[in-house]
Amino acid sequence: MFDFKIAPFPKIIYPEHINSQENTIEEARCLKEIEKIIENNKENSPIAGMIVEPIGNIDNAAASHLFYKKLRQLAKEHDITFIGTSIQ
Repeated sequence: MFDFKIAPFPKIIYPEHINSQENTIEEARCLKEIEKIIENNKENSPIAGMIVEPIGNIDNAAASHLFYKKLRQLAKEHDITFIGTSIQ
């Protein structure tokens, strides 16, 4: 069977303009965890692609544009295909 990895998604606190510092810390935490997943699987089972659902998870929360840019850059640095669904 396939061993799919599920990365953490930032738990954004609303309203965003009041909680921007906390949200930035949360997004950084998630990016760090995602990079750890990539690094830990580099040798035996490298990550081939990322599929990202920007909006539409359980509570319709969305991370910042900067989070998605950094996630895309991380994928590019590691030669991982990046697929964004529901892009509007």
